[in-house]
Amino acid sequence: MKKLSPIFTLLVFSLILMFFVSPTYAAITSLDTTFNSVGYTTHNNAAGGNGVDVALDSIVDSAGRYVVVGYSRNASGNDDMVIWRYLSNGTLDTSFNGVGYVVYSGTSGDFGRSIIQDSAGRYVITGTSSYIGGEPYGSEICGDCMTVWRYNQNGTLDTTFNEIGFMPYSFLGGVGDKEEHGYDIIQDSSGRYLVTGYIWDGDVIVDDDNPVDDLVVWRITSTGVIDTTFNGIGYSRRDGIAGYSSTDRGYSVIQDSSGRYVVAGIGKVAPYNYEAVILRYLETGALDTSFNGTGYNSFGGVTSGIEQAYSVNEDSSGRYVLAGTSDITAGGNQDMTIWRYLSNGTLDTSFNTVGYVTHNGAAGGSGNDYGYSIDIDAAGKYVVTGSSLGSTTSDDMVIWKYNTDATLDTTFNGVGYVSHNAASGYTGNDGGRSILVDTSNGKYFVAGYSTNATTTLDLSAWRYTNLYQISNLDMPFDAIVSLLGNIEVGTSVGVYGVRTVDVYYDGYPLVSANANFVEDLDWSSLDGGVDFVGYRSYANQITAVQGYTQLVSLFVPYRSGDNQVGICPDAASLSSVNETCPGLYYLSTADSGVSIVTLDEVDYWMVNRDLGDAGGFSHYLEQVVEEEELAETGQSTYQYILVGLAGLAGIVLKLKKNSLLSL
Repeated sequence: MKKLSPIFTLLVFSLILMFFVSPTYAAITSLDTTFNSVGYTTHNNAAGGNGVDVALDSIVDSAGRYVVVGYSRNASGNDDMVIWRYLSNGTLDTSFNGVGYVVYSGTSGDFGRSIIQDSAGRYVITGTSSYIGGEPYGSEICGDCMTVWRYNQNGTLDTTFNEIGFMPYSFLGGVGDKEEHGYDIIQDSSGRYLVTGYIWDGDVIVDDDNPVDDLVVWRITSTGVIDTTFNGIGYSRRDGIAGYSSTDRGYSVIQDSSGRYVVAGIGKVAPYNYEAVILRYLETGALDTSFNGTGYNSFGGVTSGIEQAYSVNEDSSGRYVLAGTSDITAGGNQDMTIWRYLSNGTLDTSFNTVGYVTHNGAAGGSGNDYGYSIDIDAAGKYVVTGSSLGSTTSDDMVIWKYNTDATLDTTFNGVGYVSHNAASGYTGNDGGRSILVDTSNGKYFVAGYSTNATTTLDLSAWRYTNLYQISNLDMPFDAIVSLLGNIEVGTSVGVYGVRTVDVYYDGYPLVSANANFVEDLDWSSLDGGVDFVGYRSYANQITAVQGYTQLVSLFVPYRSGDNQVGICPDAASLSSVNETCPGLYYLSTADSGVSIVTLDEVDYWMVNRDLGDAGGFSHYLEQVVEEEELAETGQSTYQYILVGLAGLAGIVLKLKKNSLLSL
């Protein structure tokens, strides 16, 4: 192995910091071109009408495929419920119903608004359907029924669910001016399906313009039967949540970490004014009065305004975050809005001091911005999708990303949001209706719609990725990080998940460490050095850097002929790496994880152990001479041995043959 000529390398952080400002880098946000080669995909004509195709919700299933639900217009001009399934590469999965999508067509209009994969791997959808025949609850004719469908993974209806694979439900009778709509579905911890939405009773008029909408929560068993253990009748119906008996709707539901059901939606406060509402239910179906004293709360920022909550989630601190739209700020336009509520039902005033934050003009125009869906990434940050008026008269799809302190996360695209238009090749309206964080890779998947050249709508799906970076890696350090089989050199150093970071000092390998990239990582605390005169190195504060999970390797310059490497735990400088350091112990190539390697024609001890902060030096241990060899050479029967024990390393003991060592 070729040796490097002795070079004395010294790291002096105090001087470096006097003359250099540590650079700060931001994650690179871009369309993920591994998804359909351009980062987005579109689909039209699923139902055969060559008209409108729209996605309203999406999931990542257990096999890593994206499953999207919505509707498509058929040749008769009616809308059919559709499920599309995409592979991770952005192409339709033709193992699903042979074409990559499946269509359900009732007698008039059918819409899929929410989808989950249940604990048995089946796809469960809620929405609205028209139905004639059989025995839907309440009527044999169902004009607009809240419906739950269940599909097998091959794209066929699961006939073990209500015997026909779906369950239309109407307690109003489903005929005349009556409608019942499902908007969101979950599976609770007991395997039951919970749906929220609303009923519209056109036969009951509050005033000339306001028939009654009531917010409803239904619970259904896994066999497709209404669960009468919920509120005694299988559903809960609420009206007048914001103080006016007219329009109340549930748009989103979760089960929180304490097993309670949390619903977000809208309630009317005056004939033309809406407020965002949040309700919390016990598993029994009763309102949880420990939440704001009533079980619900509403938000109205402007007396004559409109505030609507479309999506709810729970963060790791047990707070409820809602996304929607409001005209709280001056100007009369709708703004994308995030509200945050404490578990007690009050707005969290530590969030932007008022409990909510708004944003307008994400796409560059001066119009309406809407937030339709919210998710939380691995770093605990809030990501929202929706739409925003662009610089022309059309809307763009938008993703916003917020820190938990209500500030835009400017590591995301430099400004905290990103927009896209013309996914279908035409400058019209694009919008996101569902966003999810793919936990397998940290990428953001958005499903929605885009205007095509015929000015109808196509289903559209986008996928965005972040290349996370190490910020504040002080000179003279550099890093090379494995990026899913690729190598990035310099500052662009990581994609989502645990990656091995190789840290170099002045071009020489120092350590390899595992780091978890869920955001940009600050490594300004890292200290270390390499010395080719003393054949030693050290890494200090590696355990303090953001994202650190494990030290994989320590590299120590190897001196030809040496047979051991001395390890100094918690070494804080090159001078502290020596034969008298506290806790010293020795390793050799006979020990697991220790080898001698050549990198760029330079030889190193490579210690593949989780040492944490440590230093090492190359060392020669004189071999013990066997007694037979001593007799042959006529030497004394005394022999020298080196005891490499922590605290006693480096002490030479002279022992007489057969004597006991007493310490």
